[in-house]
Amino acid sequence: MYEMADLHSGFVQIHYNKDDRTIDQVITMAKRYPKALTIMSHCMPLGTPDDIRRIFDTVPNVMCEISGATHLHGVSRIVGPDGINARWLQLIEDYSDRIMLGTDPCCGLMRRYSEIIQVMRTKALAAMKPETLEKVAYKNAVRVFGLPKP
Repeated sequence: MYEMADLHSGFVQIHYNKDDRTIDQVITMAKRYPKALTIMSHCMPLGTPDDIRRIFDTVPNVMCEISGATHLHGVSRIVGPDGINARWLQLIEDYSDRIMLGTDPCCGLMRRYSEIIQVMRTKALAAMKPETLEKVAYKNAVRVFGLPKP
């Protein structure tokens, strides 16, 4: 997949839980395939802002999306009932070109899709600076996926 993505300047989205080797593996693949973009689902489940910061500081061709880490998913890692985690918010502000919004109504949560969207709007996006909000909400996706500009 990475060879094809690198050949066509495409992307590979990975759903990869953090363990002792994950960060090094993501960095290794990004260096090996510099024309391919790696998109980490959920900003790497079990990952921390420091983990993502280390990856972003090391390689330019990795992004992540912030779905599936809300209290509605049973994991208040990024967004909880009281709002977005301050450390994650700072990471998003610092790397606003490298993070996208996601929803991920997995695990039987499709019936709560509207609620997931509402939480992302009111707890995550609402806490961001306006220019960051636009990038995370849609501009980064438009750029990465070559979508028509709204």
